[in-house]
Amino acid sequence: MKQKGFSLLEVLLVMAILSLAATAAVPVFTAISDRLLLQREAALLVSELRYLRELSMDYPSQSTRFVDVQSDTYPAFKGGGSEYYIYLNMSKYERHRLPNGMNISGDIKHVRFGVLGTANPVTLTLDLHGQSKYVIIDVEGRIRVSDKPPEG
Repeated sequence: MKQKGFSLLEVLLVMAILSLAATAAVPVFTAISDRLLLQREAALLVSELRYLRELSMDYPSQSTRFVDVQSDTYPAFKGGGSEYYIYLNMSKYERHRLPNGMNISGDIKHVRFGVLGTANPVTLTLDLHGQSKYVIIDVEGRIRVSDKPPEG
């Protein structure tokens, strides 16, 4: 009577092929995961900056330019490294810590919006394992995300 089944050698060969395929796939999935994490954090940063712009536009002042308002009471964006803050009246208003390995850089101290929604043109960079997303604020207060740094 002949038994049907797989030999030990056949099973080991299939397992070796599957492990090689899994080993090759892990870096691809890690890169995809990093890219999605960067996209999520960039979208969250844009949301926070738009919120800061709204706070600045609601600021009780007769001034139309942000340079005319006392800087110690005006809504501000601060941070660097692995976290950033939105300040209101010199107290921490909202804090956001970035995921492990991700950093924010750029001209953070110049992120400021006027009561009309205008802004200092600034580019913030989110970095994670060699990948970057750029959050760009233009002079009119528009905020967008890009995979490439702004020209000029």
